[in-house]
Amino acid sequence: MLPDAGTPGMVSVTTGSCATVTPCAGALAGTWFYTAACADDPLADFRSLCSSVSTVSSTSSLAGRVDFLGTAVVRHVTTNFLTTINLPTSCASLGCSTIQTLLRQSVPTAACVTAASPRTGCDCTVSGASTFDETGTWTSAGGVVTVVAPNKTRTFNTCVTGASLVLRETTSSLTGTEKGSTTLTKQ
Repeated sequence: MLPDAGTPGMVSVTTGSCATVTPCAGALAGTWFYTAACADDPLADFRSLCSSVSTVSSTSSLAGRVDFLGTAVVRHVTTNFLTTINLPTSCASLGCSTIQTLLRQSVPTAACVTAASPRTGCDCTVSGASTFDETGTWTSAGGVVTVVAPNKTRTFNTCVTGASLVLRETTSSLTGTEKGSTTLTKQ
Protein backbone atom coordinates (compact mmCIF):
# COMPACT_ATOMS: atom_id res chain seq x y z
CA MET A 1 0.00 0.00 0.00
CA LEU A 2 1.38 3.38 -1.04
CA PRO A 3 1.38 6.27 1.40
CA ASP A 4 -1.42 8.81 0.86
CA ALA A 5 0.48 11.81 -0.47
CA GLY A 6 -2.32 13.28 -2.57
CA THR A 7 -2.51 13.46 -6.34
CA PRO A 8 0.39 14.69 -8.46
CA GLY A 9 -0.40 17.55 -10.85
CA MET A 10 0.34 17.62 -14.57
CA VAL A 11 3.61 19.28 -15.59
CA SER A 12 4.67 20.46 -19.05
CA VAL A 13 7.46 18.58 -20.75
CA THR A 14 10.04 20.71 -22.50
CA THR A 15 12.03 19.27 -25.39
CA GLY A 16 15.52 19.81 -26.66
CA SER A 17 18.89 19.13 -25.19
CA CYS A 18 18.21 18.12 -21.59
CA ALA A 19 20.67 18.51 -18.76
CA THR A 20 22.92 15.66 -17.78
CA VAL A 21 22.70 14.53 -14.17
CA THR A 22 25.88 14.12 -12.17
CA PRO A 23 25.20 11.46 -9.53
CA CYS A 24 25.35 12.59 -5.92
CA ALA A 25 24.39 10.91 -2.69
CA GLY A 26 21.10 11.69 -1.01
CA ALA A 27 18.21 10.11 0.87
CA LEU A 28 15.65 8.64 -1.55
CA ALA A 29 13.23 7.02 0.92
CA GLY A 30 9.71 8.42 0.65
CA THR A 31 7.24 9.69 -1.94
CA TRP A 32 8.31 11.98 -4.80
CA PHE A 33 6.06 13.80 -7.33
CA TYR A 34 7.25 14.79 -10.80
CA THR A 35 7.48 18.60 -10.95
CA ALA A 36 9.52 19.21 -14.14
CA ALA A 37 10.50 17.17 -17.18
CA CYS A 38 12.66 17.53 -20.26
CA ALA A 39 12.66 15.07 -23.17
CA ASP A 40 15.72 14.88 -25.40
CA ASP A 41 14.98 16.01 -28.97
CA PRO A 42 12.32 13.57 -30.23
CA LEU A 43 13.20 14.54 -33.82
CA ALA A 44 16.87 13.59 -33.51
CA ASP A 45 16.47 10.53 -35.77
CA PHE A 46 14.64 12.58 -38.41
CA ARG A 47 17.20 15.39 -38.17
CA SER A 48 20.06 12.93 -38.74
CA LEU A 49 18.44 12.08 -42.09
CA CYS A 50 17.21 15.57 -42.94
CA SER A 51 18.39 18.61 -41.00
CA SER A 52 15.46 20.71 -42.31
CA VAL A 53 12.81 18.85 -40.27
CA SER A 54 11.10 21.34 -37.98
CA THR A 55 8.56 21.37 -35.19
CA VAL A 56 5.36 23.22 -36.10
CA SER A 57 3.74 22.78 -32.69
CA SER A 58 4.26 20.58 -29.66
CA THR A 59 2.61 20.06 -26.29
CA SER A 60 3.52 17.29 -23.88
CA SER A 61 2.72 16.73 -20.24
CA LEU A 62 3.10 14.16 -17.53
CA ALA A 63 1.94 13.47 -14.01
CA GLY A 64 3.26 10.87 -11.67
CA ARG A 65 5.06 9.75 -8.59
CA VAL A 66 7.88 7.53 -7.43
CA ASP A 67 7.77 5.81 -4.04
CA PHE A 68 10.94 4.41 -2.50
CA LEU A 69 9.68 2.09 0.27
CA GLY A 70 12.47 0.14 1.96
CA THR A 71 14.01 -1.83 -0.89
CA ALA A 72 10.85 -1.56 -3.04
CA VAL A 73 10.23 1.12 -5.68
CA VAL A 74 6.89 1.91 -7.28
CA ARG A 75 6.57 4.32 -10.22
CA HIS A 76 3.31 5.53 -11.77
CA VAL A 77 3.43 8.01 -14.66
CA THR A 78 0.78 9.25 -17.10
CA THR A 79 1.88 11.08 -20.26
CA ASN A 80 0.12 12.99 -23.05
CA PHE A 81 1.61 14.41 -26.23
CA LEU A 82 0.55 16.17 -29.44
CA THR A 83 3.23 17.21 -31.92
CA THR A 84 3.17 18.40 -35.52
CA ILE A 85 6.38 18.31 -37.52
CA ASN A 86 7.17 19.54 -41.01
CA LEU A 87 9.23 17.50 -43.44
CA PRO A 88 10.01 19.95 -46.26
CA THR A 89 9.87 18.82 -49.89
CA SER A 90 13.61 18.01 -49.80
CA CYS A 91 12.87 15.43 -47.05
CA ALA A 92 9.48 14.20 -48.27
CA SER A 93 10.30 12.64 -51.63
CA LEU A 94 8.50 9.42 -50.59
CA GLY A 95 5.21 11.31 -50.34
CA CYS A 96 3.04 12.08 -47.34
CA SER A 97 1.11 8.78 -47.37
CA THR A 98 4.31 6.69 -47.35
CA ILE A 99 5.81 8.83 -44.58
CA GLN A 100 2.57 8.39 -42.60
CA THR A 101 2.77 4.59 -43.03
CA LEU A 102 6.39 4.62 -41.80
CA LEU A 103 5.55 6.81 -38.79
CA ARG A 104 2.61 4.57 -37.86
CA GLN A 105 5.05 1.73 -37.25
CA SER A 106 6.13 3.65 -34.13
CA VAL A 107 3.14 5.90 -33.43
CA PRO A 108 -0.19 4.43 -34.64
CA THR A 109 -1.92 7.84 -34.49
CA ALA A 110 0.44 9.48 -37.00
CA ALA A 111 -1.29 11.49 -39.73
CA CYS A 112 0.52 13.26 -42.58
CA VAL A 113 -0.93 15.77 -45.04
CA THR A 114 0.45 18.15 -47.63
CA ALA A 115 1.94 21.07 -45.73
CA ALA A 116 0.02 24.31 -45.48
CA SER A 117 1.63 27.35 -47.11
CA PRO A 118 4.20 28.79 -46.52
CA ARG A 119 5.64 25.38 -45.56
CA THR A 120 6.35 22.74 -48.21
CA GLY A 121 6.39 18.95 -48.11
CA CYS A 122 4.41 17.16 -45.41
CA ASP A 123 3.02 18.16 -42.03
CA CYS A 124 2.79 15.10 -39.78
CA THR A 125 0.94 15.03 -36.47
CA VAL A 126 1.54 12.41 -33.80
CA SER A 127 -0.39 12.16 -30.55
CA GLY A 128 -0.92 9.77 -27.73
CA ALA A 129 -1.37 9.08 -24.08
CA SER A 130 0.12 6.36 -21.96
CA THR A 131 0.29 5.13 -18.42
CA PHE A 132 3.44 3.54 -17.07
CA ASP A 133 3.43 1.45 -13.90
CA GLU A 134 6.58 -0.19 -12.62
CA THR A 135 7.20 -2.06 -9.39
CA GLY A 136 10.54 -3.53 -8.45
CA THR A 137 13.46 -3.32 -6.08
CA TRP A 138 16.16 -0.67 -5.96
CA THR A 139 19.68 -0.12 -4.76
CA SER A 140 21.82 2.99 -4.79
CA ALA A 141 25.57 3.52 -4.86
CA GLY A 142 26.96 7.04 -5.06
CA GLY A 143 23.79 8.42 -6.63
CA VAL A 144 23.48 5.72 -9.29
CA VAL A 145 20.17 3.93 -8.72
CA THR A 146 19.55 0.47 -10.13
CA VAL A 147 15.91 -0.62 -10.45
CA VAL A 148 15.21 -4.32 -10.97
CA ALA A 149 11.69 -4.93 -12.26
CA PRO A 150 10.19 -7.94 -14.02
CA ASN A 151 12.02 -8.52 -17.32
CA LYS A 152 14.30 -5.47 -17.06
CA THR A 153 17.01 -3.78 -15.06
CA ARG A 154 17.32 -0.01 -15.39
CA THR A 155 19.91 2.47 -14.12
CA PHE A 156 19.47 6.15 -13.31
CA ASN A 157 21.86 8.93 -12.36
CA THR A 158 20.22 10.74 -9.44
CA CYS A 159 21.01 13.71 -7.27
CA VAL A 160 19.07 14.76 -4.17
CA THR A 161 19.37 18.33 -2.94
CA GLY A 162 17.04 19.13 -0.06
CA ALA A 163 13.52 18.14 -1.16
CA SER A 164 14.48 17.98 -4.86
CA LEU A 165 15.46 14.84 -6.80
CA VAL A 166 16.83 15.08 -10.34
CA LEU A 167 17.18 11.90 -12.37
CA ARG A 168 18.19 10.76 -15.84
CA GLU A 169 18.03 7.18 -17.10
CA THR A 170 21.39 5.80 -18.20
CA THR A 171 20.33 2.29 -19.18
CA SER A 172 21.99 1.36 -22.46
CA SER A 173 20.27 -0.42 -25.35
CA LEU A 174 16.84 -0.80 -23.82
CA THR A 175 13.70 -0.14 -25.81
CA GLY A 176 11.59 2.35 -23.93
CA THR A 177 14.50 4.06 -22.22
CA GLU A 178 13.45 7.44 -20.88
CA LYS A 179 15.48 9.93 -22.89
CA GLY A 180 15.69 13.11 -20.87
CA SER A 181 15.77 14.32 -17.31
CA THR A 182 13.12 14.87 -14.67
CA THR A 183 12.83 16.70 -11.39
CA LEU A 184 10.75 15.37 -8.54
CA THR A 185 9.80 17.00 -5.24
CA LYS A 186 9.55 15.08 -1.97
CA GLN A 187 6.07 14.98 -0.47
